[in-house]
Amino acid sequence: MEKLPCQLIEVRAGRDPWFEGPAREAKAACKPCPIREACEEEGWRHPDGVWGGLTPADRRRMDPVRYAAAVANYQMESDAKDRAIIRARLAKYQGVTQ
Repeated sequence: MEKLPCQLIEVRAGRDPWFEGPAREAKAACKPCPIREACEEEGWRHPDGVWGGLTPADRRRMDPVRYAAAVANYQMESDAKDRAIIRARLAKYQGVTQ
């Protein structure tokens, strides 16, 4: 199977072009990608990173309401995961100390 353009970009010197620094390289890789539209749609579920060639600023400009909803939903999901981790750690701790 042929690699997608995003799979050909290396994380160099600790910099991830999808999430850090200028987005030029990541956006250029997305342009010819055969699944760009699917990645762009996935990007609406994430407040960070280049998805389908769109930066968070691009998504915010395109549809501020949808972007705000994505950020709020992402935060709620993240908070729920954090609470689950804390509950699991607490349960493990309580099991050890009883």
